[in-house]
Amino acid sequence: MEQFRAICVVVGIKPLKLIMHVPTHWNSVFKMLGRALFLHKAVDAFIAQNKQFKKFAMSKSEWDQAEFILNILLPFNACSNRLEQLTCVGMNQSY
Repeated sequence: MEQFRAICVVVGIKPLKLIMHVPTHWNSVFKMLGRALFLHKAVDAFIAQNKQFKKFAMSKSEWDQAEFILNILLPFNACSNRLEQLTCVGMNQSY
């Protein structure tokens, strides 16, 4: 963790932890991809320095695909956030 934090500082990114997917949280994939994309330079540098993680390295095309999926999930994240604000569960309008 300390090595990853140091790499974040070197590449000029705020040191944050990666977010794991939680199947019971509707928008966790959106949050996970958003954080990974924010930290992708640090992730790439960390993997380059730690050869045992080489199998987890992502190509530019894979990072682009992750960004594409994030954009697809954007309206679902907005809907999920809206549902979290409702006092009763449902997507109907307030009366």
